[in-house]
Amino acid sequence: MRDAIVTAGDGYALAATVVTPQRLRRSLEAFESNPAAEDTERTEIVSAFDGLLLRDRSRVTRWEWFAETERDLEVLQERAGHALMTEALPRDPRAALAIASTMIGQDELDVTARSVAVQALLALGNVAAAHREVNEFETLCREAGAAGTEFPLRSLLQSWQDRESSAS
Repeated sequence: MRDAIVTAGDGYALAATVVTPQRLRRSLEAFESNPAAEDTERTEIVSAFDGLLLRDRSRVTRWEWFAETERDLEVLQERAGHALMTEALPRDPRAALAIASTMIGQDELDVTARSVAVQALLALGNVAAAHREVNEFETLCREAGAAGTEFPLRSLLQSWQDRESSAS
């Protein structure tokens, strides 16, 4: 953090390496519209995502004035995670699964992260783990009173099984 502030002219400024919410938003928009275009955006998003995961939320919860900024950071963290895992899924299912697991650790009812996790497990040939993932999610949805949320995962698993059956 020592390098975050630099001298600039008569005063101080944020260093070029500091990713602000506005800068992250711009990088996310560029990455989401064309994930293969710029590796620099991906690198910046990975770095920002990792930093957002590590932030100390316990301190800022006492700051009423910071609540809106914290909500904004949470949305950016979720957007970054979703963009990264979705982009990684076709080229590196293990990386997609790792990001999805991180996202699930933040919100166990994250349907997008669960969907990527199931798809990654299937791509890795771990059908039993994909079934466990869907079953666990169904249980969590029932317990949370969100029954029905799990249907897309169940149908994803079913369509994969149908494809495998017709291919054999």
